[in-house]
Amino acid sequence: MRKQISMNVVLLVTVTLGAASGVCRAQGTDINKLTAAAATGDAEAEYYLGRAYEGGTVAPQNYAKALELYKASAAQGNMKGENGLGGMYQLGEGVPHDLQTAANWYRKSADQGNAPAEDNLGQLLRDGVGVAKNAKEAKDLFTKAAGQGLVTAEFHLGRMLYLGDVGVPRDGKAAVMWLEKAAEGGDDYAEDMAGLAYEHGIDGKRDNKKALYWFEKAAEAGNEDGEFNYGAAFTEGSLGKKKDAGQAYYWLSLSADQGYDMAENMLKEYRRGMTPDEIAEGERLLQAYKRKTDVPPPWLLKREGGS
Repeated sequence: MRKQISMNVVLLVTVTLGAASGVCRAQGTDINKLTAAAATGDAEAEYYLGRAYEGGTVAPQNYAKALELYKASAAQGNMKGENGLGGMYQLGEGVPHDLQTAANWYRKSADQGNAPAEDNLGQLLRDGVGVAKNAKEAKDLFTKAAGQGLVTAEFHLGRMLYLGDVGVPRDGKAAVMWLEKAAEGGDDYAEDMAGLAYEHGIDGKRDNKKALYWFEKAAEAGNEDGEFNYGAAFTEGSLGKKKDAGQAYYWLSLSADQGYDMAENMLKEYRRGMTPDEIAEGERLLQAYKRKTDVPPPWLLKREGGS
């Protein structure tokens, strides 16, 4: 049995493009020079130094210092500092968890046209957390941020258009356009949802070849949904794939290893009908993967230090 499109939503905090470490490298600026610039009241330097302390990139992680620097930057009306401060309140880093205050800071930043803040505020409005639910305004904010090329906003806009919401009618063609745009930008959740859209059909038309293409991309990126959907294709011999118990076992196991319940349940049920040789082949593929990488899988790397 295949998975239906998940309605679960994970709130993601989108930071201003250009992490502190990247900025230091690009501008040839070390942490000491960044600190010196922040000490003069340079709002941009205050923001990027705050990012360094929040993320522990080029400075030891210190939420108190990050909060102080974001506040100083935001006090000058710096849209990046305002967005960073909103993120601290949303995540409860150095301050009590306060979504209403987070939304207020995101709005200040979004009003200046800051794409990450537009995306962050849009998520809160979409889900009605910290603010009253307003799907139409959320869509408008996602559209503005996506128009600036923000990949996460492209995904959120595509997802909203595909699923629909109060005051936001479904639009399959526009949804897939934005999902594929985000997928091409490397968003693995967009890759998986684009696959689902093509599998379930856009305006009544299915495209198994494209569905399989995006499922495979998501799976190769370590996305647990993508691994599940790609593995499920092998269990059924669907979407143009031949039935392959070893491959099914391999991909479902990778998904299940991330704690994905549907993969765990499908693997448990599917394994009952496998022969010992098929199980051995699946285990061989898993061990070969582990030997080849000799590093944590992609999903764990993302949790520990990625986006």
